[in-house]
Parts: sequence; structure tokens; C-alpha cells
Amino acid sequence: MVDGKSVTPTIKTTAMVIPNLQLRPHSNHRVTMNFELSIPNVEDRLGWSKTTVSLGNWFPILAVYDQEGWNLDPYVSMGESFYSLTGRFLVTFTTSPKQVIATTGTEVGQPIIRQGKAIHTYQANQVRDFAMELDSTYRKISQKVGSINVQTFYQPAYSKFATDMQRAAIQSLQLFQQKIGPYPWPELDVVTMKGSFGGMEYPQLVMISMRKKSTVARIRTVVAHEVAHQWFYGQIGNNQYDDPWLDESFASYYESMFDQKLNELNAKPVADSRFHLSSPMSVFTQNGKQLDRIYVQMIYKYGPRTLHDLEKKIGSETFEKGIKTYFQQKQFDITTTSDFIQIMEQISHQNLDTFFRQHRVFIES
Repeated sequence: MVDGKSVTPTIKTTAMVIPNLQLRPHSNHRVTMNFELSIPNVEDRLGWSKTTVSLGNWFPILAVYDQEGWNLDPYVSMGESFYSLTGRFLVTFTTSPKQVIATTGTEVGQPIIRQGKAIHTYQANQVRDFAMELDSTYRKISQKVGSINVQTFYQPAYSKFATDMQRAAIQSLQLFQQKIGPYPWPELDVVTMKGSFGGMEYPQLVMISMRKKSTVARIRTVVAHEVAHQWFYGQIGNNQYDDPWLDESFASYYESMFDQKLNELNAKPVADSRFHLSSPMSVFTQNGKQLDRIYVQMIYKYGPRTLHDLEKKIGSETFEKGIKTYFQQKQFDITTTSDFIQIMEQISHQNLDTFFRQHRVFIES
């Protein structure tokens, strides 16, 4: 329903078009939608396995309208392909009283028990998404870091990693606040689960995929990477389909800073010059085939190396000042490659065009 009137939407792939709804600047409309979601039995960001339920990207969101029009890029399973604005969420969730729940946002009051069910209410402000993780076997560690409540949720099988996960979350939170800017929300949740990935970021909630060969060192690295996304994606938003490097490469750079391995960032770009650091996801998914190795090499390895090269070129103090300025100007907004370059040029008082072209970062004219 739109403003109380029934409408019939049309759906094409992952895009739903609602008729008779025009979103003008500064206008308000109320859209009401009922939908059913069948949660697949898979170990993924949206799925369930044994006692764990992962609810990432589980509801329809408003597409972004920008200078290119409505952004309806297809979903890709490699990396991320999401693009969303910040908003306010008020979520009511009804489930078994036995469930332990980690979410974006914070719980409002105590759950209401009614007819054997627990009714929870959560609130989140200035977030791009709302994710949840449920497991009746979860145990929890909590610690206040200033005004922020940091919590680690873990299954008993991963008890030996819990303290290190919590410590990594706290240490990376403190480091990134110092090097980038403040963490603006009252809570940060780290949860164990299983997936084909190392970790997955959502506002105020990061999923850490546990594996048989998981080590403390590896888990600490993954936690730091996902916490870094609270700045690069969570606060400084970007079109992850068009500019995947703007969040993944930056999170990988700060992951290396956390691990004290910045000087080990020496990856080279792939030999094929068709692949740029600033390439969109469509370039990494050619002819229906996902080019995982090339994507990882460029975005996760060469991207952070490029940022470290930039730091060496303009100096660490200037680089940090540039990042903090970038954060201040683009917090809760959407950034582009052009925005980042312009700010770094302004702060460094240098023309960085040659530097970025040599590192395969190009701006579309």
C-alpha cells in the first residue's frame, strides 16, 4: 500500500517497481508491504544451519536514486553488490524466548512474553541495513569501551576463541577511532557463524565465519577487517557494485594496520591491464563467470598496497589528516573515487593524477 491505497507492484529479477509513487525531495510517503521469506538451509549470510539463523539482506530496501538514475545493479555472490542510504529502523521481532539474538541497533526495553513467544523491539539510527543473528546456544561476553557496549556472541564449540575475538573487536575499535573518526553507535556485536566467507559486515553487527582450521591470528584479522567496515561502508557509504575498492580495499588497509603489517603490502596488480583498481563488479563477472582470483588480487591485495603507497608518497601525517577529513566530509553520505582523490589532493597540496593512474585508479569523465 502507498499512503493507504492498494497498488500492484511489478517485479523483475531483484527490482520491485511500485506504481503511483514519486519520491520528490523533502516529501514523505508511507509504503506498507507484507512479504514472506523462506530462509534457505545454507551456511551463509542469509540462511540457517543447525541452531544458527543468519538474517543478512533479508528484506526489501529502497533503491538509490543518484546522478545515474535508479541503481538496479544485479546481485553478485562474490564480494558485495549493495548500495543503500542511511535510515532509521524500528524492528519488532517475535521468536522463542530461548533464542539469543544479536542485531543491528539496540533493544528497547525488555522483551514481552506473550503466548509462549518473546516479542523484542530494536531501534537503530543512521544505518544502511538491519541484520540479525540468532542461536539458542549463544554465550556472550560484554564490555564497555567508553559509551560503546562491545559484545561477542559465540557457540560453546568456539569458547576458546571468544576472549580473543572480543579483544580484537575492542582493540580495532579503539585504533580506528583514533586513526579515522568516532564510532557513532552505542553497540557493536561480533558473532560466530558459518559461511563460505571469512566474515561479513553489517551496521553494528559483524559475522565471523568459523572453520575447522580457524586460528586465533586469523580470527583476529577477520574481526579487524569487518570492524573497519563500520567506517568504510557503515559510515562512509559507496556503491559497492560500481566502486568495490572504496570499502574493501580500505578495510583491508586498516586490517593490515591493526596487524602491524603495512610494510608487507607489496602486492602487484594482475598482468591484464583491462582490470583496474577502480573497476566495477561487472568487470569481475564477465560472461556470467566470476573472476574470483582477479577480484581478490586487485581489491583485497593491490588496493591496500595502493593506499600504503599513497601514505608513503604524501607522508603518514598528511595521509591520516586526509582520511580524517574524508571521514568528516562523507560520514553517513555516499562517496566516489573522485571524492576521495579530490580530498587527498586538497590536504596534501599535490596533484595526484599521475599517482592514481599509475595505480590503475581512473575517474570516468
